[in-house]
Amino acid sequence: VALSQSGVYTIESEFGCIVTLDINIEDPNSASSRSESNKTLSSNSLSANSAILRVVPNPSDTFIDVYGYKSSKIEIINVLGVSLKTIEKTESRKTRIHLDNFPDGVYLLRNTINGKTETKRIVIRH
Repeated sequence: VALSQSGVYTIESEFGCIVTLDINIEDPNSASSRSESNKTLSSNSLSANSAILRVVPNPSDTFIDVYGYKSSKIEIINVLGVSLKTIEKTESRKTRIHLDNFPDGVYLLRNTINGKTETKRIVIRH
């Protein structure tokens, strides 16, 4: 993304994550005739509007890969609201969850990061 002026920019990644940036571009030598490429770029805020970027494959029979932020808590919840599996994710943007021990059905995958929670529906079919 080429930024030419200060302002609020919203960017969507290839994984579907929407990021809003409040950008302030300052020219440290505004009195001189230096080129645009000499400006300083700073971000005042960064907020992610999505806790989960992508869950694939869905439906699945053996595993799902959850692509998200490095530090988050992932839960698989049944239709009764009971948490069946909890994973504290810290090392990688991708987490593989094996589904062999889950019966066929519809489940909820809840991801929590920095107090924000997102829930996605997953289907397991063996």
